Amino acid sequence: MSTLEDIVSEKLRALLQQPIRNRNQRQDVLDLAVIVQANPALNRDQIGAFLLIKSSARGIVAPKSAFLDPEIARRAKIDYEALEMTTRTVFIPFEEALAIVLALVYELPIPEK
Repeated sequence: MSTLEDIVSEKLRALLQQPIRNRNQRQDVLDLAVIVQANPALNRDQIGAFLLIKSSARGIVAPKSAFLDPEIARRAKIDYEALEMTTRTVFIPFEEALAIVLALVYELPIPEK
């Protein structure tokens, strides 16, 4: 059974991998924002450690600065607004959700660059 910290780290890794795999991860941004808002006591140390392990295993470098790549946000935003119709509980507009995700990233004990 995965912990929330494990799930969060996996979703962060998937966001970084979007350009590499030519995919769009719109759901992950919303999921991450909702999880972070609902669980402020998430263990940032565990998330950071898990993220570095998962990323390294796939040959991905995961510093904080990597999350600022405009291509990551561009891909995650594709069809994001369509999620509002399928979301049962909480929908967070993209810019706000992305800001929540980036704030989390900057709280993680991972390299800056």
